[in-house]
Amino acid sequence: MPSSGKSRKREQAIIALLNTRTIADAAQMAGVSLRTMKRWLADPEFKAQFERAKSELLRTATAKLRREASTCVEVLARIAQDEKAPPAARVSASTVILKFALDAETQEVLEERLRRLEEQSNENS
Repeated sequence: MPSSGKSRKREQAIIALLNTRTIADAAQMAGVSLRTMKRWLADPEFKAQFERAKSELLRTATAKLRREASTCVEVLARIAQDEKAPPAARVSASTVILKFALDAETQEVLEERLRRLEEQSNENS
């Protein structure tokens, strides 16, 4: 069933909200008044559709980042190990590698602690 003019406008509004910095800019891009955009944003159904669209956009971006992560680490490692590279580039690459390695370790430790706490909580329930 084809979408109505109103639902198409709402879809355009969601796309505009995802691609602009302000509600006013989104309203202009979508071809609706600022008042209409604000009214739609106050509507629970529209707001839920917008939140789902934002979540999907974030999931897509995160998936792309994950796919590129190993390549980026390889690039950083090559720069860090390249004795012909400028020292500042080697230090910068090394620093980034260390920072992300430490961040990953911290996250893994926290996730493990959280998992154990959840298990304890479930056992005590």
